[in-house]
Amino acid sequence: MKFKYTFFVFLLFLFVTVSGTIRGQSIDFSQASFTIADGNWSDPNIWNDGQVPNGNTDVVIPSGSNVYVDVEGSVSGEIVSLCKNLMVQKSAVLQLGHNTVGFLKALEISGSIICDGTISQGRQIPSTSGDGIIYQNNARIYMTLSDATTYISGKGYFHPGGIYISSAVGEKNLTVNHYNVVVNNNFIVDSENRISVLIDHFSFVNIGQTLAISGGIYQESSAQVMSDLQIDGIVSANDVSLFTRNDNSGEGSSIVVGYEGSLWVKSSINQGAAYQSGSSGFSLEVQSGGLFRCGSGVRSPETVAADDANFSFSNQGEIRPHYSQTLTSVTQIQTIIDQYKPTQNNNLDRLNDIFGASHIDGRYHFTDRPYLLEGLDYFREFGSTAIKTSLSAINGAMNANYHFNHTWPAFDQLVDVANHKMMDSLFSRNHIKTHAFWATTGRVDKGFWKDGPDFNHEIFLDEENQFYELTKYLLQEYGNTDKTFIYQNWEGDWMLRGQGVSWENNPSLIPDDVDWVTAGMARYFRARQRGTERARKEFPNATAKILNAIELNKLWYKTPSGAFSMMESNIPAVASDVIPYCRLDLSSWSSYDGLIKTAEKPFPTFLWNGLEMINYFTVSTEQIQNGIPVQIGEIGFNENTGYFGEYQIRSFYDRVGGVALGLGVQQVFLWNLYCVLGDAGGLQRGVEYDTVVLYDALKGKWLLEPDGTWGWAAGFFMEQFAKESTSTGIENLREDVKLVPSVTDEASLSIKMPYLKANIRMYDMNGRMVTNRAYSAGENIFIGSLLPGYYVICVDTPEGMVCLKFAKK
Repeated sequence: MKFKYTFFVFLLFLFVTVSGTIRGQSIDFSQASFTIADGNWSDPNIWNDGQVPNGNTDVVIPSGSNVYVDVEGSVSGEIVSLCKNLMVQKSAVLQLGHNTVGFLKALEISGSIICDGTISQGRQIPSTSGDGIIYQNNARIYMTLSDATTYISGKGYFHPGGIYISSAVGEKNLTVNHYNVVVNNNFIVDSENRISVLIDHFSFVNIGQTLAISGGIYQESSAQVMSDLQIDGIVSANDVSLFTRNDNSGEGSSIVVGYEGSLWVKSSINQGAAYQSGSSGFSLEVQSGGLFRCGSGVRSPETVAADDANFSFSNQGEIRPHYSQTLTSVTQIQTIIDQYKPTQNNNLDRLNDIFGASHIDGRYHFTDRPYLLEGLDYFREFGSTAIKTSLSAINGAMNANYHFNHTWPAFDQLVDVANHKMMDSLFSRNHIKTHAFWATTGRVDKGFWKDGPDFNHEIFLDEENQFYELTKYLLQEYGNTDKTFIYQNWEGDWMLRGQGVSWENNPSLIPDDVDWVTAGMARYFRARQRGTERARKEFPNATAKILNAIELNKLWYKTPSGAFSMMESNIPAVASDVIPYCRLDLSSWSSYDGLIKTAEKPFPTFLWNGLEMINYFTVSTEQIQNGIPVQIGEIGFNENTGYFGEYQIRSFYDRVGGVALGLGVQQVFLWNLYCVLGDAGGLQRGVEYDTVVLYDALKGKWLLEPDGTWGWAAGFFMEQFAKESTSTGIENLREDVKLVPSVTDEASLSIKMPYLKANIRMYDMNGRMVTNRAYSAGENIFIGSLLPGYYVICVDTPEGMVCLKFAKK
């Protein structure tokens, strides 16, 4: 009785799992064969019924099991029927590979494939070197569709050598709604009965060679094949076939790239040849919000249409040529920057929404207020509406980032951090519209994804769930505001390589399994995006936006012989090897490598071209409607003695402003509100240092200097922000506390306020304090002796500091 009870619970678990995994289809696994031990597929002793499955058997590989498919044809290419419906549960592994040189292992599955575990040729995590591959060759999967709709579904990892799809009887449908499908060779639809394939929104399919829905390459394609492919997910392929050899009326084939779907053709269309389709016709449609991205040297669909009279092409989305064909020239960049840089541009309505700053881990403070809140008070005075802070569940991270006058608890989940009272104080600030975060879950093994995409399925799903719960909480609490929240990592190339590791200068440091590492990283970021999107869909009427980004930090490098991109030097990078395999709301660039220059390409040519290249690689959602879906996540110049002078700082940022406004960059975050990094010794977190010590040690990437004055970068932007003031030269943010012209002296201003007295401080746009004194309501503030320019008056009120701006004509 005990055995029967256990068996019943196991079968019930199987049925519930399947029903929850496959949408719109119920597969009854109650009669399925399942393994009771690890071992070879052909061994009857590992199966519950003592029988090796055949083509009519439904099969389950339970969690924790490891099975090797040792069955194969008697000759190369002979197809062996493996099973009907196949389920591989979480933490289960089904290995398909072999080591016979020149042998094609072909396995047939006639039903659906549900993979929440791993199906692959076989790999282990390498201990030191190598990529961990166990079997050198992979097996093809032949799917002979027998049901009206068949599925490749699941949240694990499915990686056969090739996928070949056909139907022996009648029209059939195949839905791919699997998080991670990788194919070494080809994804082929080869059927004389029409097959309609849907690659669903959250699906990812990476094809090593050819994607063909008309039977394969031209020479092997049947004249009777007909099929349709709808791409709503993320698909990449080395080559794509856009032809049919079918001449029968009504039997044409088609590919549709749907809303937020993406097809990246890396190397060629039609193997680089110009073919003539049969008279039934082949059509390609890129719908609104869809992306067809061409790799280097890939012909555009327009060119294919010119060569093939029976190929039709419709585009309401985007056909994106390779960036090498579209980069803006040095002369054009300089012309555009001169037009858009803030000092020459009178249209600065959104400048303070675009240019913000980070507030994290500074080495000094000025009050007994909690450090996070003190910074927010000064940030109001600065005048930007975009701030970047930390939101991390890593043990001790929030205390490390905001140490002065704080006591942070330990956090378990990301949503717990967002729910903390200090974060609510941040989110509730009306003067901030955009909140960007370095968002990190609290797991101890932060680099779990370096094992590759074929391990740690439960951890990837937990990442997704934590971002789902975080997004859901933010939309519940702040969804009716006009705020934008942006999640991102911190400098992804250092995550990939290790902090400061220079692959470009020493390629021997690149690990043997780097392709698996970058694939694992891409899966990690896809999980974060899925969680964000899933929660967003539950709040269709929210006015707040929640966005997800990937930040990179290594795009360019410079040598004595010139400056080069990672791509042209074949150095793995987040920009080219991670971001293109993810759907994102936007990309972010910690852009210090974009500040380089050469004799032929002056600053900021590399910054501008780098942003264009990142935009090329980004598969964006439709969340961002204006400009490019890229932000400059970090930029800064050292202001301390021995580095750059005031004129250089102002000129740098004027040109960076021209880049941002000219290209339509979403945000630019200056590093940092308080300075962090220094040259002399390590300044410890939370330690009170004398101002002289701080100036001696710090490099000067600051907005606020250690003496409490605004630095040159801050002064420049505060001056530009003030240009948004009204024609009277006065800008007020509150109706109850505001500047008004004096009624008794035309050379004076007065502050209208509901208080008898308040302390006021006046700053010029270089951050220099002009006055600091007590003020009585209605009293005149004489400005006749001030030089022309822009000024800020900070009023200390019981509700907090209020900043008032005016221009002295």
